[in-house]
Amino acid sequence: MKSLVTALILTIFSLSAPLSAQFYAEPFNDGLNGWEVGAIGFEFDENGEAEDFLAWGNRSRIQSESLGGAMIFTGPGNIARVISPSTQLPIPAPAELWLSFHHYFSIQDGQVNVQVKGTDGTSIDVILEQGLVTAGESSSGEYHLINLGALTQSGSLTIQFGITGSVNFLIIDDVQLSVTRPPLVTFPRYLGDSLIRFGFPFIVDETGAPAVPFQLVADMLPGFTEAEYQMFRDMLGATLIRRCVCDRLEVWEMPGGVFFDPATGEPLGNPSQIYGNTLPSQGMNKVDGLDLNYYNYNELKLNEVAPNLPLTPADVSPFIPAPADAIKIAVLDTGLDLDHPDLNGYVFRNPDDIGNDNDDDNDCLIDNPLGWNFVDDNNNPNDDNGHGTHVSGIIANSLNLCDDCVVQLIPYKTHDNFGVGTLFASACATLQASVMDGADVINASWGFYGGGGSTILKNAIDTAQNYGTLFIAAVGNDMLNLNYDPQYPALYDLGNVLAVGAHDTLPGGLRPFAAFSNFSNDEVDLAAFGVDVESAAPGGGTALKSGTSMAAPMVSAAACLYGCENGFNPVTASAYILANAFNDSDLSEVVIDGKALDVSAFCTAPLEETGNKPAVAFSIRFRPGSGIIDIISFSGRGRTEIEVFDTEGGLVVRRAFAQLNARETIGLSMEAAPAGMYLVVIQTGGRVFTQRLVKR
Repeated sequence: MKSLVTALILTIFSLSAPLSAQFYAEPFNDGLNGWEVGAIGFEFDENGEAEDFLAWGNRSRIQSESLGGAMIFTGPGNIARVISPSTQLPIPAPAELWLSFHHYFSIQDGQVNVQVKGTDGTSIDVILEQGLVTAGESSSGEYHLINLGALTQSGSLTIQFGITGSVNFLIIDDVQLSVTRPPLVTFPRYLGDSLIRFGFPFIVDETGAPAVPFQLVADMLPGFTEAEYQMFRDMLGATLIRRCVCDRLEVWEMPGGVFFDPATGEPLGNPSQIYGNTLPSQGMNKVDGLDLNYYNYNELKLNEVAPNLPLTPADVSPFIPAPADAIKIAVLDTGLDLDHPDLNGYVFRNPDDIGNDNDDDNDCLIDNPLGWNFVDDNNNPNDDNGHGTHVSGIIANSLNLCDDCVVQLIPYKTHDNFGVGTLFASACATLQASVMDGADVINASWGFYGGGGSTILKNAIDTAQNYGTLFIAAVGNDMLNLNYDPQYPALYDLGNVLAVGAHDTLPGGLRPFAAFSNFSNDEVDLAAFGVDVESAAPGGGTALKSGTSMAAPMVSAAACLYGCENGFNPVTASAYILANAFNDSDLSEVVIDGKALDVSAFCTAPLEETGNKPAVAFSIRFRPGSGIIDIISFSGRGRTEIEVFDTEGGLVVRRAFAQLNARETIGLSMEAAPAGMYLVVIQTGGRVFTQRLVKR
């Protein structure tokens, strides 16, 4: 099986490189170049935009390979067409024939079609985006590939794009005819180009999201034996590659069949949908979700490959144990420079000793005192790219705004030396940080487009919400309107996610939005400073970097500063950040309510201003040597509800009380529950108190 998978991966990689099989290419760089307009409405636009559409607003230009100009339709009329010059097919007749192009359009109740006609009367007619809803809009850079195999004997052919019904706008670019199958194109295109340059094989789903060939990430349902899990994998033809977070997530490799085309390696659809439609009838429900192992990325750089070796006791000895009351922020990135002086004293060391091959802290990782490396699967999260060190330095520098603020950084290396990460690494780190290691904040200065957003990563972040973790996500640097090209994880509709764009800071208090930042006044929660930010660089120095990656850690640090004064609660921290942000009218078109982070709002807020508080008003702990949770309220309270949840979000215990007396001890029996992490949630007086506990 391994040899077959390797051979297929090499085939896919060869198909991911540019091919010189086009015999017709029209990039529309300087005009329509012989395309015949059959009705008013089609024309050339040098910017690749449909500005004549009155509601164009701040949409992005078409994201094609050539950029430059494009062919557009903005009306008037609800029936229009444009036809290419007649193009001679190669002689002798090719064995294959393919049409490819980029398109971007918005419809009301109409449709867009492409028709290819041969001189022998043969034709192929395709309706684009048949699943698009009424008043829907495609991505700004949809790549379409059509098999014209039925026309190989046609001698010559013409290509016609047409619209019927109400269409707001249509943009077409980079029309090509090829005699071999072109590779599918990633969105954005530069990501695929970078993966090729780095030597990464990849497949592409229908949204343009690249993924690791023949790999699936599985969210495993608990309650089965290892033998039952293995029978399930064997039935699917899946080989287990790695596991994480107490075996909750797995990554599999398989050569094709149910989920992948064995010849091309392309996914045959959404894995969870395929699984749901074909396998439950066999009584084999063992997973709560399946996803392609999508790539995500932050700063793409061609660096030397040098895997991190595991840490030794000598490497760890300079790091002192973290204070018990520290606010913990997990940085999911390329790691951090463990020796950088700007980060000295900020790196979290947990109580897991190194060198004894034991899981001393019961977090399902062995010898992990300084976070974890999910790239090399070891305990060394040292940075070999620079991005994670810069992000971590921004957080450390921002924390100097407050005295006596105890914040610790937990580095989780989810991205390699090239700045490339995977769904598996990111979802593993999200669950590890929140469920197992008790992070209060997660900083995610990375992202990806398409892929349906990944159910598994979204569920992991939702689980983090159940464990009281705030998730700060950068919105990306492609100047895209996220209403039409959503980037994840920033755009997950979850209560614990803050989506952060970038602004510059100029004299006089001006905060212009950064030209590179993605934007949306419906989806981006706030902007923060992210232009030419000076911060730590590997090797002990500093560097200037710009990006929403630099803005997100400003917000993560602000959340921690809030927690230093008020105790940490993700709901109130998020609410306080937004309530105390600037409201800049100049930002109102690109950020919700024009909000921009105001760092001066921190280190001054009295505790009474917040609606919810963490569990500092309670003592919550396991009774020594037992499976009973003792809860003591330090003041008298009215109606109170106490719930305990497991790592899957399942309810374990619920108790309700008409009132609680001050210093009264409430005992909740957890003796029948297995060892592991639990979340205690107390609701009383309109407030929510949370605390994580580990049953050993």
